[in-house]
Amino acid sequence: MNLEYLRRSIFRILKQNKWIFYIFEWSKWRKEIDYQKSVNDPKELKTRERIKYEEKLVRKYWRIGTFHYYRYGLQYKHISDEELLNYVPTYFFHKNIERHHKGIDTIKFGDKLTQARLFEDRNVPTAKVIALYRNNQWYDINETNSIDFAQLVDEKLSILSNKLFIKPTGNCGGAGILVLKKQDEVLVLNGEKIQSLDELYSKMDKSSVYIVEENIIQCKQLNEINSSSVNTIRVVVQQIADRMEVKTCILRMGRMGKEVDNSAQGGISIKVDTETGMFAESATAEHGGGCILCHPDTGYIFNGNGIENWVTVKKSIEEIANKLVDFRDIALDIAITEKDVICVEFNFRYGIEHQQCVLGGMRKVLGIYR
Repeated sequence: MNLEYLRRSIFRILKQNKWIFYIFEWSKWRKEIDYQKSVNDPKELKTRERIKYEEKLVRKYWRIGTFHYYRYGLQYKHISDEELLNYVPTYFFHKNIERHHKGIDTIKFGDKLTQARLFEDRNVPTAKVIALYRNNQWYDINETNSIDFAQLVDEKLSILSNKLFIKPTGNCGGAGILVLKKQDEVLVLNGEKIQSLDELYSKMDKSSVYIVEENIIQCKQLNEINSSSVNTIRVVVQQIADRMEVKTCILRMGRMGKEVDNSAQGGISIKVDTETGMFAESATAEHGGGCILCHPDTGYIFNGNGIENWVTVKKSIEEIANKLVDFRDIALDIAITEKDVICVEFNFRYGIEHQQCVLGGMRKVLGIYR
């Protein structure tokens, strides 16, 4: 059985009762509270009386415990009561998402292979899928023809700077992605030299399905910010009447030489103003981030900069979103090349934690209420 599908099934059971989910949060994500303690200035900690008042306020409004109060370090944030209540407990985010996705097979359409075929049918610009792995065999994307994968690797990696991204179709958060490239005529897998493709196969889950995507060559600006990964924009879009509307934008960036930009893999993120494309003054990391004024690896300063040609980029994002309007409430992962704006994938459960760590409380922005 695919472990990702099993995890999601267990998660659905936990969400049936908010108090069971609340206990689960404390047991599984307690370390996130420790992160907050490590990255916040102790001098900013509110008085005991103020914290008790805010805990009571949160419990009364959301009718659940105060885990999210500490998850987002709100005991250090000097904000108004209304801004405090804008931070949404994870349980209510998931219940809201379930309401929006009623009648949609989110497991089917959350699968990367299904999405790749959907993008092809709807003419959504995306990364090119050149191979599919299933049951120890390699095929083309439609599984009509067998492929000699070793020959494909030789052909594709003969091109300078090319990489192959081998992705399990059911996983999320960048989990299980394998990046294959050549360095000085030697194969390199996830940053380590390998002798043959046998070492690649040994790291693949034989019960899973994988797709192989060609590398995306991102635009010069995003490459200057960080060149180790394709730095994507996470754009939340929601259906308003018969069109999709952009609600939030976050630029995600890899670091420490990693070839993926996911926050769960150590990436950092920064707010992008949806109207102007300008960056916030500082970035952060979902898992113990703090205030990051410039990219740690390149020194790129965020304050005063933004996504170049934002008006054109946003228009392209909206065109992509409206080809997916029937999915109602999703997050697009957008890459920008020198010639085009492309959708790498979209996500149904795009994570309120990432949104609120980077952007602040999302109650009003995303329309999530008790």
